[in-house]
Amino acid sequence: MSKIRVSCPHCSFSREVVADQLPDQPVQATCPKCKQVFEFDKASAPVVSPVPAPVMTPPPPAGGAAAPPSPPPLPPPLPENNHAAGGGNTKGRVSRELLTVAELFEATWELYKQRWLVLLGIFIATAVACVVPPVLVSLGMGGMAKSSFSGLAALIMSFGVAVCLSLLIACWGMAAALSAAVDERLGFNDSFHRAKSCWISLAWVSTLYSFIAGGASLLFLIPGILTAIWFFACPYLVVAEETRGMEALLKSKALVDGRFWPVTGRLVLVWLLGMLPGTIPFIGVILSLLLAPFSMLYTVILYRNLSETAGTVSYSSSDGTKAAWLLLGLAGYILVPLLIFFALGAAIVDNFMPMFNMMLQQGRPPHILSIDPATIRLLFSP
Repeated sequence: MSKIRVSCPHCSFSREVVADQLPDQPVQATCPKCKQVFEFDKASAPVVSPVPAPVMTPPPPAGGAAAPPSPPPLPPPLPENNHAAGGGNTKGRVSRELLTVAELFEATWELYKQRWLVLLGIFIATAVACVVPPVLVSLGMGGMAKSSFSGLAALIMSFGVAVCLSLLIACWGMAAALSAAVDERLGFNDSFHRAKSCWISLAWVSTLYSFIAGGASLLFLIPGILTAIWFFACPYLVVAEETRGMEALLKSKALVDGRFWPVTGRLVLVWLLGMLPGTIPFIGVILSLLLAPFSMLYTVILYRNLSETAGTVSYSSSDGTKAAWLLLGLAGYILVPLLIFFALGAAIVDNFMPMFNMMLQQGRPPHILSIDPATIRLLFSP
């Protein structure tokens, strides 16, 4: 029976697996040693030729009967995590339980002690860089706005360009922070360098997430909460596994499916923990800044735990599925304004209904302003 060598390109860890036990399509595998995700294709993997072991024939027992053959050795286990993206409807099979809340906090704290300084530096550098363009425009062109209207128009246009530049810097900084969170080997400069290859994809996925979750939140809030839980892992899928667009959102939901309530409890807990420092005067801003890397690392470890315990995950990535999620977000932005319009219209009709009834009873509209015909002739006579 032929075997295939599965090798991690990050740490060179390898394992020989029986070929029949591996899926034929390309999958995303997680290395059990360094926990990095890489793409594995059975068709391009090296095949290990079986080497026959020397046969040791034991001496026959005293009675002359032949000894029974020894059972064949068990094959090595598969890699811990395989994700098959496709059009199937099969749910992922959980191989083991999620980390408890205590274990999750303990693992996060250990990682926080190693990475908090790098993440905090990225947060501060990004915040400062985002503020610089608008401040420079305000200082450099503030006097022009007071002198003329054209100067005011130029200031508004320049300020708009500065805001767009700040948004681009914020996307790049967020991609750098996520890169540093998912890869413990990256330093400050390396994180920004790696972010160059994924910040555009991250910005697009964040836009899709905000559009769908924001529109769903307008539909009586509950759909918005559901989408926020289902899609929480999409940024990490973009950075760690290079999953793009709606695929990242759908894959995140597939990881959460079957474990929605445990994931919800763990996420709500860290969200509440992140909001508590903001209620403390003065020192609350500093505590919130120090807690931001902890919250990010907490969700990274939760995402890794979901990936490691999900087994094989399949999800539908058809155009119809993607369009359905986009329509859900669009429905919130269309239906809610329509409901408000009709509600206000009904209130206006109710307020003016007594006047309409009086007009109907009189048989003619009331004369709010009447002008005598002789006055009209006097006004328009030459």
